[in-house]
Amino acid sequence: MKKNIFVIAVLMFAITFCFAASKKEKAEKPASMPKWVNTPSAVYSAQDYLVSVGEGFDRSAAEVKAVQGIAATFKQDVKSDETAKSVMVQARKDGVVATAQISSFDQQVMRSVNEDDLIGIEIKEYWNDTKNNKWYAIAVMEKNKTAELYRDLIKANIASINKMLNEINGNTIDSYTCCKFAVEVSKINEGYYSRLAVLKPAESNFLKDDMYSSKKLQLRALEIANNIPVCIVIENDVNGQIAQAFASVFKNLGFKTTFNPGSRYMVAGSVTFSESKTSDNKTIHCKYVLDSYLADNQTDKNIIPFSLNGRGSNITSEGAKTRAVNSIVKKINEGFAESLNGYMTQFFE
Repeated sequence: MKKNIFVIAVLMFAITFCFAASKKEKAEKPASMPKWVNTPSAVYSAQDYLVSVGEGFDRSAAEVKAVQGIAATFKQDVKSDETAKSVMVQARKDGVVATAQISSFDQQVMRSVNEDDLIGIEIKEYWNDTKNNKWYAIAVMEKNKTAELYRDLIKANIASINKMLNEINGNTIDSYTCCKFAVEVSKINEGYYSRLAVLKPAESNFLKDDMYSSKKLQLRALEIANNIPVCIVIENDVNGQIAQAFASVFKNLGFKTTFNPGSRYMVAGSVTFSESKTSDNKTIHCKYVLDSYLADNQTDKNIIPFSLNGRGSNITSEGAKTRAVNSIVKKINEGFAESLNGYMTQFFE
């Protein structure tokens, strides 16, 4: 009896050892290379999908290269000025512009690839080549599904452009804003349209006649701006430098400036300076206060109030005042431009 028990115990140990050894061997054996690494079309038909395989020394790097591979297919290069960019960011956030929900991506991808280039892209699979210390990722875009998405986005944005253009009424800042907004939406649509043309050329032809040209809309916006003179009057200005700073903000947008107080739009304001010295009389401070506003004389409304205060310091009165004026000019170029941009953004909320 004892002999039988001993034999059974030996057999159980042997079975357990073999099972453990088999399991260990299986765990240590690297997974074989998937077909899609070298031949993506063997898994994802070229007729139905756009695919790109990326590789890197970590998963994120492989994902970035895979996504960039598909994005490069469309060769997008849509650029906007900084003011337009911030307006469009807010417009997208508020849902005024039709945009697509994108899949969840690694933060490294989000920093490396334009958001619009991620539409319709999914990372389907990963593979870690432990032997060569490499990661592979395959990015996939389903042609039919993404083409339908682009078509819907284009139609929605055409409707948005039509709405903006219908709001144009004469040569006003609001009309300029509507037209300029339409320019930026049309740029987005042109990007979507070129993608659609790659995915489904026949479908893009059906929308061709409804598309707006961003270049033509830009010319229309500039035409409106050129017919909107803005009068700038600043009391106690220093050699016209403060008025010139305001003028440069408007000129950058295509507006004309004038000294005619009968103009519909006017930037009116005044600046005051006051001096003080440090206790050791070695440094002179020139404090300044600027109060101004952009007004619509036709409606008697102050559109944008704009005030500043601060100081410039130097060892001489002249130097301190020069620095004070330079500070004012810099703040107008940055702050007033931002305020004007903020007004244009609010117009679409």
